[in-house]
Amino acid sequence: MNHSDIPVTKSKLSDKQLSLLLALLVAIMPFSIDTYLPAMPMMAEALNSNVHTIEKSLSVYLVGAALGQLFGGSLSDLKGRKPICLVGLLIFVISTAWITQTSQADHLIALRLIQGAGAGMATVIVPAMVRDRYTGSQAAQMFATIGIIIMIAPAIAPMVGALIQGIWGWQAIFGFLLLYGVALLGCMYQYLPHNKPQREPNEAFWSGVFSRYQSVLKHKEAMGFLLLQGFCFSCMFVFLTESSWVYQHHYGLNQTQYAWAFMFNIIAMATFNRMTAWRLKKGSAPKNLLRAGLAVQVIAASVLLGWSLVALPPLPLMVLLLMLTIGAQGLIVPSNQAIYMSYFSREAGSANALLGACMQMIAALIGWSTAELHATTAGNVTVMPAMMFASTLCAIIAISVLSRSAFKVS
Repeated sequence: MNHSDIPVTKSKLSDKQLSLLLALLVAIMPFSIDTYLPAMPMMAEALNSNVHTIEKSLSVYLVGAALGQLFGGSLSDLKGRKPICLVGLLIFVISTAWITQTSQADHLIALRLIQGAGAGMATVIVPAMVRDRYTGSQAAQMFATIGIIIMIAPAIAPMVGALIQGIWGWQAIFGFLLLYGVALLGCMYQYLPHNKPQREPNEAFWSGVFSRYQSVLKHKEAMGFLLLQGFCFSCMFVFLTESSWVYQHHYGLNQTQYAWAFMFNIIAMATFNRMTAWRLKKGSAPKNLLRAGLAVQVIAASVLLGWSLVALPPLPLMVLLLMLTIGAQGLIVPSNQAIYMSYFSREAGSANALLGACMQMIAALIGWSTAELHATTAGNVTVMPAMMFASTLCAIIAISVLSRSAFKVS
């Protein structure tokens, strides 16, 4: 695909340096979600609330991220990637500073909405910047490289959160996020490359925003990949929502043990991610890797659900099946993202914003539903595997209905 029509300025950074910079930016999302997972029971007690209310702060954060991505995506096309990123990070920093001072669950949830919006605005520029500079398997390799670096964040985030909470309390976890946001703001200001806004000379601003989203939505085949990403991410988000309760309540793990159990899933995801990068370099088609990832995820989720309906799975089996279900994201996400973005050139920022926003909104809805089921069933262990399996099944249905032609051999 020819990228000569995409106006970019030459980066002073190498591909590896650029991938590291973008990965550090995207890592703000898993840090903002995963760091306080071990502290949820303590947060509920400190804020005179309950666990399933604190769980909803995860879903609210995703709603904010979705809105931030929708707003920031088209703006990054029209105003440039870097300014939108800096504004988003500033919103994130201010809201996070406020969270460190809150003492009510309602205030926490409201501020998480704003915090998510800032993070969404900042991170929405990342796939668009990759799309501006790379295409095809090269783009998928770049996404895979960014992905493996990003996985360090969720791998260490619960451990960091448990350590900070144990010494200084849960507010200090958000103090850590505040420092990370300030550091990112400085790095992005100094090193993030500029791109030239992709706005036509006579294009009105707001009509330009809506016309780009309209153009993206016309690609029926691409919409299958968009929905697939949303439902596959929802499978993982169900785990994020319920895993702290399942591991600490049903299996009796403490905060540190839970953090280690959580880390096994990131190790699995990183392993699959490296397999994806290796196979892409060997010439494998992203679509084939996507199918392999979906197969692993649906089989593992099916076994986990079936066993949980009969009895509480032994802890080693639970950990193994979750590793396979969540780890499959390492095959699915970089392959699917590269396929989806290949449909768009001029609207890359808008296309990615819509992808991110739909992914976050779907996950927020399913995560909220999971929290409600948790409350209704008094935290039954089957809630997590049932919702994970349902999310994976919806992903397969979406791509089968909307994007079947993309897998036909020409």
